[in-house]
Amino acid sequence: ATSVSNIAPEPKVSFTFDDGLDSVITHAAPTLAKYGFPGTSYVIADCPGTQGTCNANPDATYMNWEQILQIRDKYGWEIGAHSLTHPVFSKLTENEQDHELSKSKKILAEHGVDARAFATPYGDYNHRTLALAAKYYESHRGFWDRGLNRWPYNDYLLSVQQVQAGVSVEQVQRYIDSAIVNRQWLVLVFHDIKDVPSDNPDDFEYGTGDLDSIASYVKQRDVRVTTVSDGLITSSGDKIFG
Repeated sequence: ATSVSNIAPEPKVSFTFDDGLDSVITHAAPTLAKYGFPGTSYVIADCPGTQGTCNANPDATYMNWEQILQIRDKYGWEIGAHSLTHPVFSKLTENEQDHELSKSKKILAEHGVDARAFATPYGDYNHRTLALAAKYYESHRGFWDRGLNRWPYNDYLLSVQQVQAGVSVEQVQRYIDSAIVNRQWLVLVFHDIKDVPSDNPDDFEYGTGDLDSIASYVKQRDVRVTTVSDGLITSSGDKIFG
């Protein structure tokens, strides 16, 4: 027999964080932990432990491998892949895209991470990207595919709501309310979490206090919080009766 999870639509929320910045462990994970919530961190495989050399943001500091494993083991987070070097995928050849996908999965595996979820850098992809991603990962999440996810989900075109400067706590609360009313899956995308964030949306920063307020509201509304992979419809078992 087989057992299937998430077989009916339900409201749920996922907190996702791109790039693997060190604020995930210093700010995001402890904030969500206050409410018992996990998150999903999409890590750039070439960047852990670096400062000043990562293609995504040379000015940023990235979690090292020990910290990446800590957010998984201590805080219950999922670790996903965000490519090898953070390129613009649509400008790559098919072989180059395949290398970014396969090599990132391999490096993560070498450090003890079985990455099941993938997010394209800049939310940029083409039809080749989605086909190749399916060879290595169970899901794909972009950045510009805005909205909430209706059941049954498209695992390789997950919709999101961006959260950075200019997006108020009240706006995110409305997303949450909509997910509850319509029994949808809200996937939130953050980058850098800071106590005093930039007010420029292009810096992709968000305040620790505002993240706390969002998590508090989710707890208050009693919505299920899930990692991306746990939010997908999955089955287990050796066979299905037919």
